[in-house]
Amino acid sequence: MQPHSMCAVALATYMWNRPEWLFLNNARTEIEYTISEGSQKIFRHLKYRLEVSAQKSDKKFTVYILRDGGGIACSITVWRDSSQEGSRVYQTHSQQHVAGLVEEYDLWKNKLVNGRHRNSLKYKKFAGEVLDSDRKKIRLISEIKHPDKDIYTPLSYAVELKNIVETE
Repeated sequence: MQPHSMCAVALATYMWNRPEWLFLNNARTEIEYTISEGSQKIFRHLKYRLEVSAQKSDKKFTVYILRDGGGIACSITVWRDSSQEGSRVYQTHSQQHVAGLVEEYDLWKNKLVNGRHRNSLKYKKFAGEVLDSDRKKIRLISEIKHPDKDIYTPLSYAVELKNIVETE
C-alpha cells in the first residue's frame, strides 16, 4: 500500500471507529517503516498533511493528501457500505493513479482485515490493527512485490495521526 493511501485508512479508522462518527477539517500523519535494499536496512519517516474537503455523510468523505517536502498531491475518496461494524470500505485515487487503483478492506472496531488492491501490480493484500484507545495509531502490514523476484513480501508500517482539527 502506498503511504498516502495509509493516511486515508488511518483517517477512516479514526473517524468511523467510534460510537458516533465525527467531522474533521485537517490533520497530519506520520508514517515509519524500514525497508531492505540488499544487505542494508533503510528507515523511512514520512509526514503528510491531510485536508478533508468533503464529508457527505457518515459513509463518505474526500481527503486531499500532500507529502511534506513536496511531491504530487492526491485526493482520495473513501466510502463504506454501511455504518455497521465490519462493513466494507473502498478508496479511490483521483490524481496519482490513472489506472484506477482501488483499495478495499473490512473495518472493525480495532482492526481492518481482508484488504486488497484492485488494478495494482506492485501491491497485493493488506491488514492492520489499532494500537491505542484513541485510535490515532495503527499498524498496517502490506504485501509488496519484490523488485527482483515474482513474489510478494510483507512490510510493516506504523501510522500515526497528529494535530487533528475537528469540525465544530
